[in-house]
Amino acid sequence: MAEHNPVLTGLRGRCSTCGQGGVFEGYLKLKPKCEVCGADWSNADTGDGPSFFVTFAALILFAPLFFLLPVTGWPWPALVLSVAVVAAAMLAFMLWGLRVGKAILLNIQLANRAEEARFEEPPIS
Repeated sequence: MAEHNPVLTGLRGRCSTCGQGGVFEGYLKLKPKCEVCGADWSNADTGDGPSFFVTFAALILFAPLFFLLPVTGWPWPALVLSVAVVAAAMLAFMLWGLRVGKAILLNIQLANRAEEARFEEPPIS
């Protein structure tokens, strides 16, 4: 079975092997395997990668707005409202991005057959 693009299937929250089965059984809880093709995901672990990348992207996108808003000269009610709107948009972006980022990193890990590093013991002389 030909593997699908891991980034595109991750954006859709689908299995990178068959492109059909969903990878989540909850908001961020991964299924142990694909219900369509049976691909095993029990050994896959995305770790803290999704949260790092999503937080970094949110910082790049939203931090300039938090610095620019106070220098607009708007009256304080408008300033407070605009900061609240930007903060809500940032939170929504991060909640959406965590799920998408986790699916993308899972699919990339599976497509590249990545696994935990194993070190061989050096020979005893």
